[in-house]
Amino acid sequence: MIMLKTALTAALIVAAFPAVAQHDDSSSAQLQPAAPPEAAAIQQAAMAFGQCVSAGVQALDAAVAPEPGAAGVAAGCASERDRLEQAAQTMIATLPEEQQPAAREQLRSQLAQVETRIAAGIRQRREAPAAAPTE
Repeated sequence: MIMLKTALTAALIVAAFPAVAQHDDSSSAQLQPAAPPEAAAIQQAAMAFGQCVSAGVQALDAAVAPEPGAAGVAAGCASERDRLEQAAQTMIATLPEEQQPAAREQLRSQLAQVETRIAAGIRQRREAPAAAPTE
């Protein structure tokens, strides 16, 4: 379940600020000040969303199919998702104007895949015990 939370968090954070993800000059990174407050807000919102999704998946009845289960979990975490989207939009607004449309599209695309990723996480969670050796 940690992998699902981490994957969602990483995907949404990367989608939220692609310019940071593409920047790999380690020497200048060492000279840069601490992350802006917008980045911290994204991280906090992403963690809250990931925790909500994780708890929702864990509480999901085994009889519920992955897709409807994912839709239910996503609906139950709508306020956390909205906070994450708002934090990402705030960060995107700080990017140079020419980068904002691409960043918004990446964010939209990532958020559109949330239910699919949750469903995949549900399947993975359910298959994990079946793969374990029995005594």
